[in-house]
Amino acid sequence: MRTVDSFLKGYKPAFLEIPHTKFTTEKLDLLLSKYPYVDEKAYDLLNGNVFYLFFQNQSVYAQFQTEIERISFTKGEIDRLLGDILGFPPKAIDFYVRMMTEKRNGNIDAFQRMKNRKIGMIYCGCSFGSNVNDFVENALWLLDKYPFE
Repeated sequence: MRTVDSFLKGYKPAFLEIPHTKFTTEKLDLLLSKYPYVDEKAYDLLNGNVFYLFFQNQSVYAQFQTEIERISFTKGEIDRLLGDILGFPPKAIDFYVRMMTEKRNGNIDAFQRMKNRKIGMIYCGCSFGSNVNDFVENALWLLDKYPFE
């Protein structure tokens, strides 16, 4: 299932659209007319790149607003906030944030070691990287969070 379809079916709490990429959805007009969202004009979450972050409902939007007011906009905090609001497993978010922090800090050896432990996971429109050691826990988290019907 594509990520946008998972969002439209109500599985994912939020959906991140980055226009003009090979993954751009054809359903952008529908999303813009039906769902609350923020974009790069409201928050610089993607280094000045154009984006739309859609929310399933006003409650999820309010949760995002509350959380974003608490962060100081470091890349790690933005990555963690996006991972959480997009519905990724907590251990996968932690792994990604640690891995990207190593890269941003210039610790290329540590980054490469972590990258070598990364495995891709896709389920019900939720696509992310996981530490291979956390694979089972993340899979069980997904099955609990997104019971596919």
